[in-house]
Amino acid sequence: MFDKKVIKSQKVSKRPLQVAKEIRIKLSDAFNKNQINDPILFDKKFLISHVEVSSDLSWAKIYVYPFNNNIEPKKLIEALKNSAGALRTLIAKHLTTRKAPKLMFLIDDHFDKLEEVNSLIHKATISSETIVSDNEEE
Repeated sequence: MFDKKVIKSQKVSKRPLQVAKEIRIKLSDAFNKNQINDPILFDKKFLISHVEVSSDLSWAKIYVYPFNNNIEPKKLIEALKNSAGALRTLIAKHLTTRKAPKLMFLIDDHFDKLEEVNSLIHKATISSETIVSDNEEE
């Protein structure tokens, strides 16, 4: 009924997930220890929220989010792109792959969306409390 070849090809490899985890750990360590010689990134705090690696391990998308508005997102991405070569070299020393993936840095906007949702929930809670207190006064 089902072709075994089709089912095998749909099997997802764990290797990209393992490489993504290794990249995230190594980059986090490098930034925490200020191992990158970029004055824009020095002592800046940002979160590497997640890393996605392509199935052929040639690309890695690294999603970052700045803490406490200590750096503008565009400047952060620009600085990371400028340091991508050095970061790739640093990662290559610790990966067991033939080549280190090319790094692409992106701002993770999930946190902004989360703040927006929390704000809407807070407004809805306040308005429902107002309606309840108005009904109690009657």
